[in-house]
Amino acid sequence: MTTTKTTTKAAHLASGGPVVIAHAYRWHEAQLAAAMLHAAGIRAGITDPLIHNAMPESGLALGGMRLMVPPSQQNEALALLASVPLPQVRMPFSRALLFAVLVWWCGAAPMMSGLYLRRPEIARAAPAA
Repeated sequence: MTTTKTTTKAAHLASGGPVVIAHAYRWHEAQLAAAMLHAAGIRAGITDPLIHNAMPESGLALGGMRLMVPPSQQNEALALLASVPLPQVRMPFSRALLFAVLVWWCGAAPMMSGLYLRRPEIARAAPAA
């Protein structure tokens, strides 16, 4: 059997390679999450930050930057990130209206933001389509 890049990557992941625990669409959000994990003693890495910063549209198409940790620390990392309270920011109506007009006029929506955690237990419980 010849080894290809795909089979090598699959073998690496099966043997305990890093797993994705979250996606972030802005560099600072990914860096803050990784720094919080590093401070707790969890080895974390961010993939694709340079592509996302150089070409934001491509970064959105790729699903943002991925926050990865070793499989042995996955549950601890997810629990730590889930324990952080979400910011409670409410945009004034006038600013929301301004954004709506700009989107209608320019045809470009504002850039996505946020840190989105992977929830393996929810993915497993979802019915197959």
